[in-house]
Amino acid sequence: MSEERELNINDFFVGESNVRIEVGDVSGLIRSIKEEGLLHPIIVRRVGERYEIVTGRRRFEACKALGYTTIRAKVRELDDVEACKISLVENEARRDISPEERGKAYLYLKERLGTNSAVAASLGIPVSRVRAALDVLGAAKKLKPSGVVIEPRRIEIKPEEVAGRVSISPKKALTLQRAFRATSVQRGLTEEERKQKMTELAKQTRELSVKEVKKVTKRLKRKPEEPVPELIRRALEEPEPMVVASYFRPSSAEALTKGAQDKGMSVGKFVVMVVENWLVNAGYKIA
Repeated sequence: MSEERELNINDFFVGESNVRIEVGDVSGLIRSIKEEGLLHPIIVRRVGERYEIVTGRRRFEACKALGYTTIRAKVRELDDVEACKISLVENEARRDISPEERGKAYLYLKERLGTNSAVAASLGIPVSRVRAALDVLGAAKKLKPSGVVIEPRRIEIKPEEVAGRVSISPKKALTLQRAFRATSVQRGLTEEERKQKMTELAKQTRELSVKEVKKVTKRLKRKPEEPVPELIRRALEEPEPMVVASYFRPSSAEALTKGAQDKGMSVGKFVVMVVENWLVNAGYKIA
């Protein structure tokens, strides 16, 4: 149920349920509203004696810049979860929500619904998407103070374009965040060392592909103490693993299957072990 009203601009406020962290450039919106007026009312909910903006924060900021004293708004009865979901859905539809904003919205919902699964069910999305967004948010919190921002675009900002600022993609941020949660990295580095190394890696791998960053983080898990430049160089020098599809005679296949069962291994892993053992015995060097 909603009621459309003209409300005093001083009665509005932006609460935690609104997913917007930054409104961005509203100059175009200001021109549009100046010429045509506010075509669509903002959506708000009543909280005490004031009104919390659910959707339309950019319109609100544009109207405020134009000196409006009142704004047309739809007043709806919404709880915290409903308000956040409406704000999230509208901004997702516009495709201008940042990874950090999405993560904060999911966290807000999780704090009220209890689990990642409940958030996913509420929004009708896979739970893996919720986990990924929360991990990207975790990376943003660690990297942002050092001037590294996470932006959803292919071409990333170069350090010289914005003083002290570097941007990386959400996929790279997700890869780094999950790598630094590995037990070997947690045990091998102090909290301060992890924070510093994550920032260094974010900055020094910004021009690498996601696939290359994954190679770097794979080595990080094995060599957490290795200096970043050496870690990157050695990781990129490592040869790619080989995938081979082979046909075995029935008797060979039977022997391999039995050998795998005796070792308590999968057939695939057993075949790899047999081949590597043969290479070592034949005098070939395996790292």
